[in-house]
Formats: sequence, structure tokens, C-alpha cells
Amino acid sequence: MGQSRFLFLGITLVVLIAGHIFQPIPPHIETIWAFALILIVGIPHGAVDHVSFRAQYPVHPIWFYVGYMSLVGLYLLSWISFPAFSISIFLLLSAFHFGQSQFSDLSKIPKWVFVIMAGSWGTSILSGLIFYHFESIEQLLLQSPDLSQMAVVLNYEWFDGIWRGSTIVAFGGLVMAYMGGYIGKPRLGYEIAIFCLIHICFWVLPLLVGFCVYFVVWHSAKVMGEDYGIIRSRKPSLTFWGFVKLLIPFTLFSIFGITMIIAISLLGWIQVSEILMVLVMLSILTLPHSIIMDGFYRQLYPSKPSL
Repeated sequence: MGQSRFLFLGITLVVLIAGHIFQPIPPHIETIWAFALILIVGIPHGAVDHVSFRAQYPVHPIWFYVGYMSLVGLYLLSWISFPAFSISIFLLLSAFHFGQSQFSDLSKIPKWVFVIMAGSWGTSILSGLIFYHFESIEQLLLQSPDLSQMAVVLNYEWFDGIWRGSTIVAFGGLVMAYMGGYIGKPRLGYEIAIFCLIHICFWVLPLLVGFCVYFVVWHSAKVMGEDYGIIRSRKPSLTFWGFVKLLIPFTLFSIFGITMIIAISLLGWIQVSEILMVLVMLSILTLPHSIIMDGFYRQLYPSKPSL
């Protein structure tokens, strides 16, 4: 187990214990804490998408940004016209992306085993988060007319079945990988322990805190570490601070876009609830990032299946 994994494990255990001791956490503290971590780590983890994409396709940066913003714009229009469809796409893409990034280093594993592992792992994580906090999420959706139409996607029986089924399949996928010799006993034990620990965090901690523990620590920080290692292998002179400089432009661009959307909403130019606004902003950043990282992983590991 690498040093970064020990660090992630330590952070998770500290937050889990502290969150259990100091509950209930005041909502404003929870929101500020989560917002700060997403700004510092969550958004920057996709801030080298332009580098990843141009490593696959040597196009001019302008064409990358035109394509990127066009995809964002189309998805934004989809949210306006078909919100239930759009949130379903968001959940499906996020689930596979989470699983794909978790097992990104398993380059020799057969496609069908990888699909089972990545798809079920990510689905279990995401559906678990929703299932454990179903009542809270349902209440949030029903608070505003622009959210209530998405409640059709949120069915308790569906998520109960999805969570249970995907969790069983995820364990089965890990066992298959072990039996096939693609991971050893230490990796199998580690993956099972982390999988259970993430679910425990979702179950014990408040919704926003539990989500941030996973998204910031186990996903975003992990992906940024991979990006740094891969870019540095191609450019050995790259330093840590050089990598930080690569993150800054796209991070600031994303924060500026989010700030503009919030400002337009506060001015009353668009009538949407705060929760819907957060969902839309997260999803329009997730869609292009998931597609770009999917291509990046397939280039690194040609045997990997795609979205």
C-alpha cells in the first residue's frame, strides 16, 4: 500500500471519528467545509483535462475549449429541457467514472471483469450514498417545483435493490479478479476494507460530509496523484509546483463560470433553486471530465473498456 493510501485512510478515519463525536454538525459549518474542499481539491482534479486530452489528440488549445464548452452548453440545454433524463445521465456517468478511476491501474484485467468491477463498485458507492440518506434527499427535491419533477428518478425500492445488487456484484467482481490472478491478497483485502469504510462513512456521517470524504479524498486526490505521476513520467522536469501551475488556469476558469452562474441566479435572471444549481454545476463539469478521462485511461491501457 502506497504512502498516499495510508494518508487517505488516516484522513477518512479521523473525519469518521470526529464526525461521530461532534454530531450534529451545524449545517452552515458543514456547507462551508464541503464548499472549501470542493474548491481546493474537487474542482482542480479535473483541471488538467486539457493536458490529458491533448496527450490523446494534438489539437490546438482553442479547438479543445470550443469542443469542451459546446459539450457543456448542450448538456446545460438538456438540463433545461429534460431534467429527469439529465440527472439520470449524471448518475450513470458518475458511477462508472468512480469505479473506473478506482481500478485504473489494473491494466491486464479482461474487459468483462473490469466492467463488472468498475460498474458495480461505482454504482454501489453512489446508490449507497443516496439510499442511506434517502429521506433527506427526497425532502430536498420536494422543496422546490424545479426539483420535484426529478423525484420520479428517486424511488426507494429501486435504490434499495440497486444498492444491494451492485454491492453483491462488486464483491463478486473483486473475488473474480483475485481468483484470476489480477490482484493479490493484499490488494483484495485493501479494496474490501476501503469499500466497506466508504459505505460506513456514508451511513454514519451527514450527507454532505460523507460525500466530501469520498469525493475529495478517495476520488479527486487519487486522480490528481495519478495525473501528476503520468505527466511527470512524460516530462521528468515537472515539479510539484509546476503541476500546481498547470491546475490553476482551468481551476480559475471553472470557478469563474460557477461564480457567474451563482451571480445570475442571485440577480434573479434565472429562477432555479440553489440545490438544482449545484447539481447542474457539478454535472456539467462531470460530463466532459468523465469522457476525457475515459479516453485517457484507454490510451494508457488499451485493453480497458470505454464508457
